[in-house]
Order: sequence, then C-alpha cells, then structure tokens
Amino acid sequence: MRLLVTLAVSIALAWGVWTLLGTDDEPEATMPDIPTEPPPATPTANGTVRYGIPTTVTLVMLVKTEGGNVPQKTRAGYRAGGDDRLRTVDRDGKIMFTDVPTGPVTLLVRAPGYEDIEQKRYLTGGVRADAVLTLKPRQASKKP
Repeated sequence: MRLLVTLAVSIALAWGVWTLLGTDDEPEATMPDIPTEPPPATPTANGTVRYGIPTTVTLVMLVKTEGGNVPQKTRAGYRAGGDDRLRTVDRDGKIMFTDVPTGPVTLLVRAPGYEDIEQKRYLTGGVRADAVLTLKPRQASKKP
C-alpha cells in the first residue's frame, strides 16, 4: 500500500512539473512592432507609386446655377501650391479629380456670364471630398 501511495504522489508531482515547465502549443502573446518610419512605397499596375500614408484625395465637384442648369464652357478644378488645374465639367455639371494633393486647396469654378467661385478647403488623405458649388450671375457693371 505504501508503494502505491508513493507511486501516486510521484506521478502527481511529475505531472505538475510537466505542466509548469512543459511547452505549450499556443505561441506566447507579444506586442506588435510599432513602425518608426512610414511603410515603403509600392508600385501599382499603372506605374505610379503608392505610399502607406495617403498623399492624394479624390475630389468630386458638382456645379450648377440656382436654376439647376449647367452653363456651356463651365470649367471647374482646384488650386494647390500656386498651380490652377481646371477642366470642363460634363453636361450634368460634374467633374472628378483622383489625384488632388492633401492639405489646403482652393476649389475653383469659371463660367462665362457668372461670378468666379474660389472656395478654400482642407483635404484629408484617404477621405473623398465632395463639393456642390452654385454659380451666381455676374452683375452688370454700371458705366457713368
């Protein structure tokens, strides 16, 4: 009987030691590495370079008059860094730019017979920017 008790105690101790010191199948939890630099650039299919931090914004503009129509030869776009980028809007008054730089820009609209529009915005990378701009008729100048 004494031998049976000694054997049972030895097995229990061995199992305890094995449990404490044995290897687990689950990996030990670790903290993820926090990058100190932006991720490297990766080329896309069309040859442009994409960075981990968005540097451009998609800008969608809708230009109309108060009556809802779109004057012919209406041009819209933006100014960033001193350069104006204007294109003719479609027949619905829409235009889209997919490569507007992030940061401060000025939205621009030019249409014959209407006041020019310049509206300042701050664009955040990775967030689509939408703008609805309403043209107002140009006031006739009074001559003395």
